[in-house]
Amino acid sequence: MPKRSNLHVSGNQSSRLLSKQRTIRTPLVFGLLLGSCVSATAEPIDPARVRVIDGHTIAVEGKPRNIRLVGFYAPGIRNAKCKAEARLGEKATNRLRELVKKRPLELTIVACACKPGTTGTRRCNGGRACGMLMSRGWDVGEILIGEGLAVPFKCGKTSCPKTPRPWCG
Repeated sequence: MPKRSNLHVSGNQSSRLLSKQRTIRTPLVFGLLLGSCVSATAEPIDPARVRVIDGHTIAVEGKPRNIRLVGFYAPGIRNAKCKAEARLGEKATNRLRELVKKRPLELTIVACACKPGTTGTRRCNGGRACGMLMSRGWDVGEILIGEGLAVPFKCGKTSCPKTPRPWCG
């Protein structure tokens, strides 16, 4: 997990650290890097309303659809292609559950990378909405990537690259 530090650093080093921290902690900037941000408003979410489905999917009470967290891919648990993926998928799911318990949580809904006319259907992310989740000011995807429980996964405006599965050799 990217950690906040009590290290004392000099001017130039401090500026770089603060710059990195802002990049990780700002959902709008992260969403713009994805090229798919349609909502710049982070909505505070009570952790009690969130149910973790897998390492990159959540359900939020009061939201009509499950939400695919974007910018990263965590290993599958239901459709794992190998035993290593299934084991790592369980770890990623459990870690996301830990992160969701921490307050404050903020959710930013973003546009999914789908072909025009498919948003909200099974042909677009399996019917899921897309979003970014921050836990205590940190992007959960960046945390999972940093801990080796997920890999970066950046989509274009209307399509995504092949799903990465580096854990299956």
